[in-house]
Amino acid sequence: MTIGKHFKSAHHDDLCAPEFLARCIEVLEQHPAAVLCYPQSRVIDEHGNLMSDPEDGLDLRAPDPVERYRAFHRRFRGGNWWINPMFGLMRTEAIRKTRLEGSYVAADVVVLSELALMGQFYELPERLLYRRRHPEGSGYLDPWEKAAFVDPVNKGRILLPRWKLLFELAKALQISDLNFTDKLRCYPQIGLWFLRFFKSFVKDLLVAAKQIGRLFLQGFGNRAQRP
Repeated sequence: MTIGKHFKSAHHDDLCAPEFLARCIEVLEQHPAAVLCYPQSRVIDEHGNLMSDPEDGLDLRAPDPVERYRAFHRRFRGGNWWINPMFGLMRTEAIRKTRLEGSYVAADVVVLSELALMGQFYELPERLLYRRRHPEGSGYLDPWEKAAFVDPVNKGRILLPRWKLLFELAKALQISDLNFTDKLRCYPQIGLWFLRFFKSFVKDLLVAAKQIGRLFLQGFGNRAQRP
């Protein structure tokens, strides 16, 4: 059980600068409304060579949770899927109020959405996190491969990974502590998410239909071979 004031998630092969924690703690101590502080990041390969300096773009300091939620969705709808802020420093009391990271694709995005509804995100300008990216990582997998990566029991199952993410985002908003009016102001973001990634939702259905078709044909073939 986590008992400290702060919590940090980490991948085993990522690196942090020595001053990472001190800088994040400084911000969280100075800004009680903040639930998460993270530095800018650098992407390195398996040998430690610099690949890119992505812009994380989740500096959500608006006091209004609806404004933060809108900014959160605009960022992901814009195509920026880096989730480096997930590896920042969080308040333990805040992360405990989330449903934590589930065994489905982009579950970390849902956790960040829950945190954004609770409080502010502070982004440090310094690049103090070094994210490792290599061919064996999940970043090169399609949604179905990622589903099996996060939970091996998903391998071969009929899945709707983008629909699952949409459902979990909606559920996170539904069970949040926001009042009814603020929830109504936030729900259009779920609809805009659907419209933005409509083709991906259609692809989920097409892939599932093909899987069901193959299972049907296999079952029909097995029955036909019986004496």
